[in-house]
Amino acid sequence: MGLEAFLANRGIPLDKGGGAVRPIGVGELLRRIIGKAVLGVVGPDVQRAAGPLQLCAGEAAGVEAGIHAMRELFGELDNDGVFMIDAANAFNRVNRAVVLWNVQFLCPPLKYILINTYRSPNRILVCDNTGKFQEFSSREGTTQGCPLAMAMYAIALIPLIKELKPLSKQVWYADDATGVDTIENLKVWFDKLLERGPLYGYFPQPKKCVLIVREEPVEGAGVFLTDLERAIRQEFIPALLGRNISDHERELFSVPARFGGLGISNPCTKASMTLDFLGSLCLSTTPSSRQFRSH
Repeated sequence: MGLEAFLANRGIPLDKGGGAVRPIGVGELLRRIIGKAVLGVVGPDVQRAAGPLQLCAGEAAGVEAGIHAMRELFGELDNDGVFMIDAANAFNRVNRAVVLWNVQFLCPPLKYILINTYRSPNRILVCDNTGKFQEFSSREGTTQGCPLAMAMYAIALIPLIKELKPLSKQVWYADDATGVDTIENLKVWFDKLLERGPLYGYFPQPKKCVLIVREEPVEGAGVFLTDLERAIRQEFIPALLGRNISDHERELFSVPARFGGLGISNPCTKASMTLDFLGSLCLSTTPSSRQFRSH
């Protein structure tokens, strides 16, 4: 309670387009100065904890290095594609309890200020059109605009990144993940990310993820489309009709509406198209024991 006023923020809702809002919390000058001063001291510890795979921890020219590394790897013949992942409202949804626990082991010099700053909900005050302030409570994730937000987010995903490391070559900048490998390995990597990510507060958006493949045919590229067709056949269409369908009906429903069908095409018959859309996969998550807490 003694830090409540110190940690209060003036809220600035930025328009992201499409009705989405990016909430920015601008803390008082003293809080911003203290946050930057602490990072000036423990910044190298954060970089060592994050390692070379999480580029938002303060590495000089880290983004440029990551881009060049992915481009060079994509040029190698044993890699079929580059998979770029986008997460939903990432900074506001990261599991705050998990990161405050894990930071004690991953980056001890940072633990005191993060625990004191994020242990309790932060107050965010937003001025409305009448000049009056409305108050909101930040209970999860990091406060965008806080000097500690990027370092905290980097620490938050370290255990997840380490889990994914054996599955594919990857690099991260905050919530933007990029993998490069064979199609089969990328499929395993993405499935694991869908399964484990939510335990850390990381929720991939399949409809915004992009898979870039070579112009020449790629063996195994249909593995994503097979899962998409399975979801359409076993979940989407039965949800529309209230019953299961036969093979003949599935073929009929793929016919364009102008010819009497439903226009629900089978993606497996169009495997030569660019795979820039991934269907949602309904996966159940089962927490398992790990070195770090994830739930």
